[in-house]
Amino acid sequence: DAPVELVMVLDTTGSMSGTKLTTLKTAATSLVDKLTVGGTANVKIGVVPFAQYVNVGIANRSQPWISVPDDYSTSTTTPGKCTTVSTKTTCQTETYACTKYTDGVAYASTCSRSINCVTTPITPVTTCTQDKINTNTYKFSGCVGSPAYPKNVSDSDSTRVYPGFMNLTCATPITPLTKTVSTVKAAITALTATGDTYIPSGLAWGFNMLSSAQPLTDAAVYDPSGQNRKPRKAMVLMTDGANSKLMNAGNGRHDVNPTPNLDSPATQANTYTAELCANIKAQKIEVFTVAFSVTDTNIKSILKTCATDDAHYFDATDTAKLLDAFQNIADALRNLYIAR
Repeated sequence: DAPVELVMVLDTTGSMSGTKLTTLKTAATSLVDKLTVGGTANVKIGVVPFAQYVNVGIANRSQPWISVPDDYSTSTTTPGKCTTVSTKTTCQTETYACTKYTDGVAYASTCSRSINCVTTPITPVTTCTQDKINTNTYKFSGCVGSPAYPKNVSDSDSTRVYPGFMNLTCATPITPLTKTVSTVKAAITALTATGDTYIPSGLAWGFNMLSSAQPLTDAAVYDPSGQNRKPRKAMVLMTDGANSKLMNAGNGRHDVNPTPNLDSPATQANTYTAELCANIKAQKIEVFTVAFSVTDTNIKSILKTCATDDAHYFDATDTAKLLDAFQNIADALRNLYIAR
């Protein structure tokens, strides 16, 4: 008679692409299988993929807790013009080793540049273009930002409104709490890797999912005693990197790059992450955190503090340890679930 509500808040940033994302899908699916092996009558599971933003789904655009305009189009005309070319430039291409970045993580790559360029005269050639009509379409794909502080770190203000953004793509849509295992597994299978890291976005929607108040209302109310934990609410936060974006307080976007020696590391985002963790635990939500191949000591410390206790924190330094971490979390949830 002690139902379980579990939300998996999963990092799907660009640095998770390839083997890391494949392993995450296996680990998360295994957790679902183990937790539901005896049936799903008392088990609800939700999934919150996150990167720079969270996708709440297009179907929610008319909800009172989101602010987003209708899709629209604009047209502009580019006048035609004539251009005369009387020279030609030829260059050689040189390749060289360089460093590139994905989601703030450096990797070795190859870059190219033009060298030994020579410009020579040619017989003038004139080309003309016609007027061109340009149509720009603006659509909402489900991606939302954050309300202003402190509403962005709380679940207690029913008036908070999340800004929705046009022509922005982000993670796959969230899957609210459900007893349907096939729905949860389909959500895990659909995960894709893209974007930068803004952990508060994922945490906030995991919090929303476990709260019975708007914007999501599938969860049961918190146990008023805080002792019996009926229902037992749990969250799994998995990330493979540090916050690499800051929130723009003016519009709720998570598009501000940390400035070296000022916001680097992403102090504001780290502060919001820590506050969200504290507020989540204050509601007696059990928090498991998993640092997957994380090298940033600052965010690892934040994740360890975010967990309910040391036994709820996992430092998964490779794919094998990620699988083990999710198995251990499943065992912890399953054993106490059976005991109750």
